[in-house]
Amino acid sequence: MNKQVYNVIVNVGNESLFNKGYITYHKVNNLNKFIAFINSKYPNWLFANVYDHKTKQKIETIKH
Repeated sequence: MNKQVYNVIVNVGNESLFNKGYITYHKVNNLNKFIAFINSKYPNWLFANVYDHKTKQKIETIKH
C-alpha cells in the first residue's frame, strides 16, 4: 500500500520570518499530526496549501 505524501506551504502570519512569512515542508505523511505541530509551533498561522509530493498538484487549502 502506498502512503500519500504531501508538500505543504504554510503562511505563519509573520512576514519577518522565513520567505515573507511562508515556510515549506516536504514529505509530510500525516496531515493531522502536521497541523497539530503547526498549531503548537506557530499559533498565529493563517493558512496552509497542501500539494501532492509526486505530481505537485494542489490538493487543498487549510485555513486556521
